[in-house]
Amino acid sequence: MTPEAGFELVPAVTDAVQGRHATWRFIRNYTQAWNRPLHSGDGLDTFELTALQTRLADGHPPIRRLPESLIESYALFGNARDVTSNQDQLLTHHQVHVDPTGHALVLRTENQGCAQPGSTE
Repeated sequence: MTPEAGFELVPAVTDAVQGRHATWRFIRNYTQAWNRPLHSGDGLDTFELTALQTRLADGHPPIRRLPESLIESYALFGNARDVTSNQDQLLTHHQVHVDPTGHALVLRTENQGCAQPGSTE
C-alpha cells in the first residue's frame, strides 16, 4: 500500500505535535492517505461512549474518569476495525477492561496473545 499523492509525512508529523486538534487532523489525514477517509460511523456515538464509561466506573477497580484522548479516539475511529486492527486488535468498547493487577486499562491485544497494551493514566 502506498500513500495518497500529496501526503507528506514529515511536515504532517511536525504539525501533529503542535496540539490536540493538530493531532486529530494528522490522524484523519494519515488514515485517508494510507487507508481510507474516516466517516462518522467509524466512531462510537455518545450512547456507546457513556456505556463504556459507566461500565468501567462500576468495575473492580473502578475507573472514575477515562482519559480524554481515549474518549476522543474511540469517538473518531472506535468502530473502524479495518483501520485500527490490521495486525494487533484495538478492543471494542465492550472489550476494554482493567488488567488483573488493577493497574492498567487494556485497549489492544497483540495478534499472538502475548501482550495487551494499555494505559495507566
